[in-house]
Amino acid sequence: MSFSSGSSLSIDMTDQERFAIAKQSLDSSHLRYNIGTYMERSQHLLLKLFYEPDISYHEVPFEGYIADILNNDGITEIQTVGFRALHDKLTVFLPHYPVRVVYPVDTKNRICWIDADSGESTYSRLATYKKERYKILPELLHISDMFGCSGLSVELASMS
Repeated sequence: MSFSSGSSLSIDMTDQERFAIAKQSLDSSHLRYNIGTYMERSQHLLLKLFYEPDISYHEVPFEGYIADILNNDGITEIQTVGFRALHDKLTVFLPHYPVRVVYPVDTKNRICWIDADSGESTYSRLATYKKERYKILPELLHISDMFGCSGLSVELASMS
């Protein structure tokens, strides 16, 4: 029931268990340093921990670029926007490693109204965004010339 170092593919636990472990690691104080280092947010770091719990494989320099994850499985890039900048990285990474591009998709969010005086939540509702996953389509245009490259995969990560 534990991750094998350097590989996130040979795991014998559910995605929910992996996510819980990643979230617990994110909440620990020694990993908070990474947020903001490369303009990352907590979602980005959480996904890195989900795909590779061993932080020694995170933020690995390679040929003038920094790979989010470089392990035995290849390179994993977590990208929410900015696929134009990703194009240059892929040009360098793909001849050497398989590259998985992970695009996080939020399909459900809880909206809360906070009372300005008391700081307490006065109202809460669940908002569903069914079209959120399609926001990747304009981004994919920036890397469309690489679709035939061996080793390139794009994965939508549901953050619901």
